[in-house]
Amino acid sequence: MRLGSIILYKNINAVTAWVQRFVLSTLYSHSAVYSGQSEAGYMEEWEANLQVGTTRFKPLPENQMEIYTLQNVPIDIVKQALDEVSDELDERGYGYIQWLTIFIRRIYEWLLPERFHYRVKARRILWGWGIICTEAVWRFLHRVFSLVVIRSRDIATVDRGLSIKYALEKYNKDTFHNVDLAEIMNYHTFFFKKDYGDDSVAPNTYSGVAITFFSLLTLLAGALFIIIKVLF
Repeated sequence: MRLGSIILYKNINAVTAWVQRFVLSTLYSHSAVYSGQSEAGYMEEWEANLQVGTTRFKPLPENQMEIYTLQNVPIDIVKQALDEVSDELDERGYGYIQWLTIFIRRIYEWLLPERFHYRVKARRILWGWGIICTEAVWRFLHRVFSLVVIRSRDIATVDRGLSIKYALEKYNKDTFHNVDLAEIMNYHTFFFKKDYGDDSVAPNTYSGVAITFFSLLTLLAGALFIIIKVLF
């Protein structure tokens, strides 16, 4: 596997995966960046788990994992980007509050006509404390393509790099999630090649009663969080 490949986990049997499937209507539940081999010889991935850092990569069956190779990017750029974001983010705690902001974004998208969704994607909702997996990947890719734009001498490559950079910047990185990530990679096939994983698609898991209940629950949780922060 090439350094910098993006790993998407899906169909995982876990509570967090079920919540994402329910709220985001997606099979994806986690993402990471392949960071090479350890000194002991096993494969590693860079991810935001309980905290940001490097952990051992364990391949899963194709119905539980997709791997997108980052191609047409010099390996020195990939390495520099990974080193820089690792130095910046490693040991940062997990951003549990960011899932509340993602849920609120999803409520907005459910309530508003689709033509307004681009505004919701970029909107800052609450705060961005901590780091979740997709923010870590967003920061890595944004750094990669910032370097591509600066260093590439090929005009077409610069234009393509700018296209991805701008696509990422349309999102608030705190509410960027795995569906957004998959859409960007599947659209920009010059830089991303899907080398592993089946073509499972997410079922439509929404229902009016369920989303209304969850919307109210999320808003109450947000209000409670704000009150606690103000008082304590």
